[in-house]
Amino acid sequence: MKKLNKTSFLTKATGICRRSSGQFTKLLIVLCVSLAWHSLLHAEELNVVNNDLGEKQSYLEQSVKSVDFIQPDAVESNHAEQTPTQLATLKPATDQPITQQIVINKHVTIEQKAYADYEQSMHYLEQGRVAEAQDKLRSALKQSEHFDDARQTLLRLLIERGRLDEALTVLQKGVEVSPANLVFAKGLARLKLGAGEIESAHDVLNDSLAYAEKDAAYHVLLATVLQKMNQHSQAIWHYKHAITTGGIKPVWLIGLGVSLEAEGYKQEAKTVFQRAAANRLNPTLAHYVANKLKQLD
Repeated sequence: MKKLNKTSFLTKATGICRRSSGQFTKLLIVLCVSLAWHSLLHAEELNVVNNDLGEKQSYLEQSVKSVDFIQPDAVESNHAEQTPTQLATLKPATDQPITQQIVINKHVTIEQKAYADYEQSMHYLEQGRVAEAQDKLRSALKQSEHFDDARQTLLRLLIERGRLDEALTVLQKGVEVSPANLVFAKGLARLKLGAGEIESAHDVLNDSLAYAEKDAAYHVLLATVLQKMNQHSQAIWHYKHAITTGGIKPVWLIGLGVSLEAEGYKQEAKTVFQRAAANRLNPTLAHYVANKLKQLD
């Protein structure tokens, strides 16, 4: 808008008044000129305000654009310039004490590491890398001594390769840390029985007997050890308990018949041997039972 010139405007208004006739007409012209003058002044003020707002809006737009070009590196460098005291005032991501977080994470990490070692040992076994599998199983047990699956797998590998001394140590630790897992007690007793340590085998089985009420094979093994110790009366009880718990098996019947005969129960022993003979036996057992039946006639 063209800038308003006050002198020029008044000069033109005065000229109009002189050319007009009549007092009333002149007053009316003066009034109109005054109103026009104030309207023009107001318009000029609005224009100035609008121009000022436009300049401010342009400035803000430029400021926003400049923010858009700030790079992440610049933000990181700004944090890097903070002093240790300033950084210490930053609020942690969680309200949990840091020491507690470390303990929990460490506990989880140990279990995960043990399981990871066990899984890796399985992969090694699939590839035929037995020695490396054994190392991973030992590592898993070092992380978690209660990892029964890892211990049982390691035992199998050691026994298959005749490393009985190492297997004995692994079994003894298994009985110590997992007494309710009868796999370790039975395995340890069998190794000791095979080495001729009959009383030691009996002690192992007797110590874990409280966990073996429903384990028929456990009672049969204990009965076998008792037979070798000439404790046939107790052997009879455990054989009968095994048959009641686990069902009738020819080999168990033959063992029961042996102890019954040893205790003088010949007729009962004969009946048991006959029940065993009614099953399909391998040639060696069939021959043994046949001889026993002849002796008991």
